[in-house]
Amino acid sequence: MINQKIFINGEIMDRARKVASEQANSWSEAQRLKYSRDFDNKTVEGKFQSQLTGILAEVGFSKMLEIPFKFPGGTFKKTADVIFRDWTIDVKGTHRKNGRLIAHLKKTGLKDFDIYVICRVNIPFVMFGGWAFTPEFIHESRILNLGHGDTYVFPNEDLRTWDEISEIPSRNGKSDKTYKFRYGDKGGYNATT
Repeated sequence: MINQKIFINGEIMDRARKVASEQANSWSEAQRLKYSRDFDNKTVEGKFQSQLTGILAEVGFSKMLEIPFKFPGGTFKKTADVIFRDWTIDVKGTHRKNGRLIAHLKKTGLKDFDIYVICRVNIPFVMFGGWAFTPEFIHESRILNLGHGDTYVFPNEDLRTWDEISEIPSRNGKSDKTYKFRYGDKGGYNATT
């Protein structure tokens, strides 16, 4: 049985922190240029924590599936985090014990993925929370306002289980190919070593 709770070791954690810092600083600089204002350290630290949670969720989920993971550079990518048996997967992370699978309506490309996964990050551990097919999640019946505008929210009790994703058949029936897709094979730090 594949482990649904993953320990993130020091070397991987250090690399994740570095990438999250690069991404938070890149975001801060882009916002400063766009709005002609600087953000306080608390705002940048919040963005860093958000990025770190997301990166650790991706690393943890890849390790659960025994898929190699390569860390990104300092820029944001709008591609699948994982391709598993030809299904494109976007991995979401939360540090909240009962955190829900959410996506803001303003985010572009929400329907570009087949599956959404949520992992709960309690450093140094990542736990699988559940998953949903995109049409189940990105649907008008799932829209709520959580205080930051309209958001797709998927209730925890409706999430699919680990067994359902670990046993999902190949999407096209031709390949059982499972690999980490997002950052390709162009160098980078391999988190599975």
